[in-house]
Amino acid sequence: MRDARFKKIVGDLVADGARTALVMLAIATGIFAFSSVLDAQVILSRELEVNYARTVPSEATLSLGDSASVSTSVGLGPDILRRIRSLPGVSDALLCADLEGRIRVPGGKWIPLNLFVVPDYLDQRMDLITSVTGSWPPREGEVLVERAAVGLLGSALARDVEIRLCDGVIRTVSNSGVAHAPGLAPAWMERTVYAWVSRDTAARWGGVAAMNSVKLRVSNGEHDRARIAAVASRVRAELESIGIPVEHTSIPVPGRHPHATQMLSLLFLLESFGLLAMALSAILCASTIAALMNRQVREIAIMKAVGGSSSQIALMYFAKIALFAGLSCAAALPLAYRVAVVYAKFSARLLNFTLFDCSVPPWAYALEIATAFVVPLAVAAFPVIRGSRLSVREGLSDSGTRAPRGDGISARGDGVSARGGGFAALGDGVATNSLLSSVSRPLAFSVRNAFRKPARLMLTVFTLAAAGAIFMTAMNIGASMDASVVRKFDASRYDLKLRLSSPIPDADFDMVLGLSLIHISQGIVR
Repeated sequence: MRDARFKKIVGDLVADGARTALVMLAIATGIFAFSSVLDAQVILSRELEVNYARTVPSEATLSLGDSASVSTSVGLGPDILRRIRSLPGVSDALLCADLEGRIRVPGGKWIPLNLFVVPDYLDQRMDLITSVTGSWPPREGEVLVERAAVGLLGSALARDVEIRLCDGVIRTVSNSGVAHAPGLAPAWMERTVYAWVSRDTAARWGGVAAMNSVKLRVSNGEHDRARIAAVASRVRAELESIGIPVEHTSIPVPGRHPHATQMLSLLFLLESFGLLAMALSAILCASTIAALMNRQVREIAIMKAVGGSSSQIALMYFAKIALFAGLSCAAALPLAYRVAVVYAKFSARLLNFTLFDCSVPPWAYALEIATAFVVPLAVAAFPVIRGSRLSVREGLSDSGTRAPRGDGISARGDGVSARGGGFAALGDGVATNSLLSSVSRPLAFSVRNAFRKPARLMLTVFTLAAAGAIFMTAMNIGASMDASVVRKFDASRYDLKLRLSSPIPDADFDMVLGLSLIHISQGIVR
């Protein structure tokens, strides 16, 4: 019996070669869509976390007040750092500068600049950066540019670049090379150039480039934001007690890259579409199996007549679906992995981090294989079990779909009568023959045949509806994102944003605003 069932499975595959190829292609497409996104998600989420952890990110940043007066009157330096590091809960502290300014790009346009000052490039304690090309560390009068910002400065970086800080003075510094800071949000996304200078260069510029930030690492924080906030508050109180004002305390999400949420949200959407594609391919497989069983009703009856049970027949068709899934997995999984690696490398370049390991853990492959087998088998379970329970009498008496006779449509039990769920009586009791007598016979035959198997009709309609829903969902998501961006900018209701270094009286606001606009216009003309 086992050999006979195996021969029948192989015979069905050979006899329905085109349909078999279509089903395998559909399942392989669903597996490919689901597996490629899952592989990319596993690689990207792991590598982004690894890259971010390697930078030893600061867990809190305290932005100091008037840094120029602070640095001269209090003597902000090693003694203050030792005092901060001795506080309970502080693992390490670093004094640095984060300066906002502008940098001139080819064509004379000025774009935003974040200029960082690291006390010692050879002994970095947190928020590590690495050299890509050029001199390391930067010498006095030199600047390092983050690699993701190279595109903002043009394809070829000039040897000298012009920068302008809050004092409005244009300074020319030598471009000494490129650095990499995977802990920062991508420069192209923020539309801001990141650059670094030495402490000697900042000292030459005077108070405008004085140290203005204290970065902290918390001991035994374990990504506990409440504990980090408590330690930061303790440090802030200590600084203010010795006359150093703190304007703002920033605590990022512990252990998470600044743009990890955006990446994971996009991958979640892609994974959702992959699952939907997998479900649609499974429905197509189930529809094909159901059609095959409808054509083999008499064969099923004969197998039962010679001793076959319903469970044996159902197992035979389930084995056929499992064979489809296995062959589809063998073809789709390797291709899905290759595409996932390509997409992961592309995303890594966009998010400005490095892929150290492109391997996929075994649990991901196990999930993909399980999904490839379970989803088609689960979707096809109803038509297979229903078809395998057909009695010998019902199977041998089945004559398929009859051709229309006379000028109407047959009203036998499996047709369009009330028993078949068709059109024997509609509303006022008009019979199907009378209702469709004016319709051409091919069209009437098609309608009758469509409603002959209500379950098959529902399966087909659901497949088409789901495919249309996926397409419309993708279009709606794109349109919604575009509309959200437009609404955000429309709600801003301003074209220029000014940040003052110190408070001013309300009476002086108009004068300061006018002087600022004159200064900006002169910078644009230059």
